[in-house]
Amino acid sequence: MTYVKVNIKLPHGEVDGNVGVPHEMIDTVSLVPGALELSDQVVALALKYAEEAGHEITCKKGCSICCRQLVPVSKPEAFFLLDLMRQRLPDDRRNMVLARMKAAADKISEAGIADRLKKVDLTIDDHQQVGNDYFKLGMPCPFLTDTGACGIHPARPTACREYNVVTPAELCDDPVGNHVNVALPALKMSLILAQVYAQETGTKAEVMPLVLAPAWAAENEDQRGPKVEAPELFGRFMGILGRAGAPPPSGHEAEK
Repeated sequence: MTYVKVNIKLPHGEVDGNVGVPHEMIDTVSLVPGALELSDQVVALALKYAEEAGHEITCKKGCSICCRQLVPVSKPEAFFLLDLMRQRLPDDRRNMVLARMKAAADKISEAGIADRLKKVDLTIDDHQQVGNDYFKLGMPCPFLTDTGACGIHPARPTACREYNVVTPAELCDDPVGNHVNVALPALKMSLILAQVYAQETGTKAEVMPLVLAPAWAAENEDQRGPKVEAPELFGRFMGILGRAGAPPPSGHEAEK
């Protein structure tokens, strides 16, 4: 494993750290763990900026209202979630999650919003409307435990990490009717992963709802994409990340 020194200049500050890159051929799914690490650092900058501006982060452990909202994931994240379910969830827990996902897919189909959920190029207003339509379906995340905690919290998608509320928590009971503000990060990592996947596979950049992602991945195992030398693929990922919201990041090998 080689640890690559990463420095990314963003409006709220700099992300500065090391990301592990294996010495092997990898596909875009293998970029997800590093993307999660970088997402946490980007989010930390956004939270610090919000707090310095006088805002309080009102998200607390035990509150799971946002876990009923639309969570967009990229195709690499979809395969990552599928692998996670297969490798880490006990059979009974995995079967329960799959049953919940099937019920959610049926609801989405009945509501007629499935195609709209796949469009990365929607306008901000369109994203808001489709998110509202999804929330009205009243579907909790399939990974929620009986105690209201996230069952995959350390490996939760980037979109979950990026949603941190700075308005009173009681407004979250009805995010459609109330004005809920969040501490927006400078980068949306799911969109960056979607773009790098599209570049590597010659397809269109798309995201999908978390509740549909593992089923899609299971049906499309042959679409994980080509394997490339890890430093080369990581470099292309960093290039897309740099163009997304900041001057191109620099990187050099740190300690091995």
